[in-house]
Amino acid sequence: MPPRIVVGADKMRCAFDFKRASADEVLPTSDEIVELLRREGIVRAGTALVHAAADAIRQHGELIDATVAIGIPATPSSDGRIEWLVDLTGEKQKAGTTDEHNRIDFRERRAFVEVAANQLIARWLPPTRGEPGIDVFGQDIKPVKTVDNKPSAGKNILVSQDGTELRAQIAGHLFVADRKISVDRLFEVSGDVDYKIGNIRYPGNVQISGSVLPGFVVEATGNLVINGLVEGAEIRADGDVIVNGGIVGQSRVLARGDISAKFVQDSLLQADGDITVADAIVQSVVSGCRNFKLTGRSGAKGIIGGKLFALHDVSSFCIGSEHAVPTAITIGMSARHLFDEHQLQTGIEEQKKENARVHQLLLQAKGRGLSDAKSEIHRIEREIDFRESFRPGAATLVPTGTSVAPGTSRATSAPTKRPSNVASAMTRPSALASESRKSIPPPSGVVRAYGTAFEGTTLYFGKRSLKIENRQHCAVFRFDAEEDTVVVETTDRQGH
Repeated sequence: MPPRIVVGADKMRCAFDFKRASADEVLPTSDEIVELLRREGIVRAGTALVHAAADAIRQHGELIDATVAIGIPATPSSDGRIEWLVDLTGEKQKAGTTDEHNRIDFRERRAFVEVAANQLIARWLPPTRGEPGIDVFGQDIKPVKTVDNKPSAGKNILVSQDGTELRAQIAGHLFVADRKISVDRLFEVSGDVDYKIGNIRYPGNVQISGSVLPGFVVEATGNLVINGLVEGAEIRADGDVIVNGGIVGQSRVLARGDISAKFVQDSLLQADGDITVADAIVQSVVSGCRNFKLTGRSGAKGIIGGKLFALHDVSSFCIGSEHAVPTAITIGMSARHLFDEHQLQTGIEEQKKENARVHQLLLQAKGRGLSDAKSEIHRIEREIDFRESFRPGAATLVPTGTSVAPGTSRATSAPTKRPSNVASAMTRPSALASESRKSIPPPSGVVRAYGTAFEGTTLYFGKRSLKIENRQHCAVFRFDAEEDTVVVETTDRQGH
């Protein structure tokens, strides 16, 4: 068989085959093999490889698939890539978070990426082009063309001068689309807040195109807009809360700004600003707001059942219902104010009972003699000191007979003569009562019923109240400070 040259498809290797046809056939030498390769255009013949092939032919008389030429491959190129310094996938892939008892809360998924202002988000590693190679024919092999994969800076992204580092200009939610990186204070949810999204706690504005389903929590440091329902969920915002649907199912909605909703049922609302409801609020609690306004103007629109606290004005088409559903509206205070007032009144009653007990003990001691009375007074003073040490905001326990100078710790005060603790304790009810009187200013707001205020409705203006026994139409209720009573004024028309 005559010599045969075989070149691989990639032209990076050349093989030599030879088999002696007869015993007197002349075997090819190294030079002859090189010449054969040259005739085929192969210039990358390896001297050592050719000599090894010639030696093998002399020894065995044949040679199969012996390498006689090798090309030089191009060195690999590397595409540009983005090195992410935030976790883009880990949070989204979580089924939930595990508590200390290894129980998974499937609502705590945090399916978004939150970044801080000036946080380094990503680095771009530029592509590197490889060195060219050469095949067995001496032809250049170009390195593979690279892709730069360079990210582009979107909204609120700062890029370093060399173009390799990208930082967040503001705190917010990170968006990545086709290598375009952006940060926005608005976090948008397309659809419902459910197990796919999980609870949301976001440092900015939140907009939800769907509803917030039962058991989920949405918190925002900015404004919060929900286009669907809030159903058995908890909503908190440092700004305004706008619910274009209803708030139902024992939901809790709290805002430092205003709250507005289409309707409310069986839920709790609290706002530092105003609360506006379009249709009706039914069997719900408004534990505090500046003003409350129900904008609907028909028989089914109104405040029906529940309790409502407002610092200033309340207006609605109807208040209560024709079935005399108990409805309470308090003007001039929030539920928290009412709780504090209750605590003060409780303190007054408890102190009166304590004073009566101390007075009885002193009478008994006096009957036993002067020395016994003095001993009993000292014992009672020590008891009062001990109780006082555990009152909220009280100083630490000190021995009887010590007083505290302004700015001085009770633990380090020098003993001085002081008024009897018994005497000071006996005067505490009047001090508490004075504090109670100062705690709530006279209410200046009004309650407006553009339609009807029904039986079963009770209106509270500070310490005065009015229970509606007969229906009032187109009525305005307010507190008359001079008369110290709640007065009713009627108008001839419905309206604002």
